[in-house]
Amino acid sequence: MADEVEPLLMPEGERGGVLPVILQVCLTLRYLITGNFQDAVGEMIGVSQSTVSRTVRKVLDIFLVLVPRYIRAPTQQEANFQKRLFSEMAGFPGVFACIDGTHVRIQRPRDDEADYVNRKNFHSLNVQIVCNSDMLIMDCVARHPGSAHDARILRESNLFAAMEGQPRQLQGLILGDSGYPVREWLMTPFLQPSNAQQEAFNLAHRQTRVTVERCVGVLKRRFHSLHTELRLEPAVASRVVYACCMLHNKATMLGLNDDEPIDEGCHPYSRC
Repeated sequence: MADEVEPLLMPEGERGGVLPVILQVCLTLRYLITGNFQDAVGEMIGVSQSTVSRTVRKVLDIFLVLVPRYIRAPTQQEANFQKRLFSEMAGFPGVFACIDGTHVRIQRPRDDEADYVNRKNFHSLNVQIVCNSDMLIMDCVARHPGSAHDARILRESNLFAAMEGQPRQLQGLILGDSGYPVREWLMTPFLQPSNAQQEAFNLAHRQTRVTVERCVGVLKRRFHSLHTELRLEPAVASRVVYACCMLHNKATMLGLNDDEPIDEGCHPYSRC
């Protein structure tokens, strides 16, 4: 990661010397991975909290530049390949992606505080995640407050515009839970299945869509800052989410999968 960041990042000054690029990247990754207070992160290498804060913001800016490189919609050829992989899970045909929302806890914001209180009564961003069968994130929307409904976030996203366009940019299906509207390209489960066929549909749907729940679990396990609380204002917290999703994809592409549950009070597949 440092090799990609270095051409875009200058060394950071610190009393008594200069903080090399590699240490700036390591500090930022440590902050994202552990979710620790910034002064605790700085103590690792003997730098101040203000240096950690300044460094994290600078490196996040660079990470955001890299987001389009690692988070993107698939080509039709890639989508067709994903259809085969998803079909092998439970026999559900035509699926190239799954969608879900997850809440990322944040500190109480100064502005529009009530908008960020979610249905579980804590302040959060409601983050839309779309992934493929390999748990690579293909789309992320992290700008909405916790009170926003999943369906509204989808309707206002670029993904919705692309899939509703004529001609549609990608041919295939996305699976979502019952919080999403049924569209020609978006399949949700039957709320009250009335026959064996509908029950079989729901079973195959659930066994396939669990991929995105696993993806969210792995993302929050890798970056504990997303699982605890981001002590940041919403705009900065949003940037952290995008950066973590980009880094998640980078790690997945490198084969660094981490598919174990988070065991600190929240099941990784829940909407914590």
